[in-house]
Amino acid sequence: MKVLEESFWPLSGSTIDYAFLGDRAPSMVVHKILSRLLGYGFKTAIEVALAAADIGAIPVDQEIIAMAGTGWAGGGADCALVVKPAGVFGKEFLDVEKGMEVREIIAMPRPKFKFAPNVIKKIKEAGI
Repeated sequence: MKVLEESFWPLSGSTIDYAFLGDRAPSMVVHKILSRLLGYGFKTAIEVALAAADIGAIPVDQEIIAMAGTGWAGGGADCALVVKPAGVFGKEFLDVEKGMEVREIIAMPRPKFKFAPNVIKKIKEAGI
């Protein structure tokens, strides 16, 4: 399960680069862009697909539906994407032909931060 733990974090800001660079780490920049522009569910659905592809739990030659959301903040699974998955560690996810691709957005919440302002304050204080 070590591969899953390592591969799950490229977009979440919990990588080694974050330990040295903090908010300027490439992983944190990607995390903030995806979560702020498209929502936490969108970012997490992509991370889950990457992790599942890395450990071989899903086929990388077929489309899948990846779902996630802001359940920890009361939103539930509010994002669903049709993606062609790819693994992180073989660097396939960046390949033009074999890479990961979001093919369709089935559902995505219009307001990205619909939960109460005090929850947003707690998120910012936690540095998420």
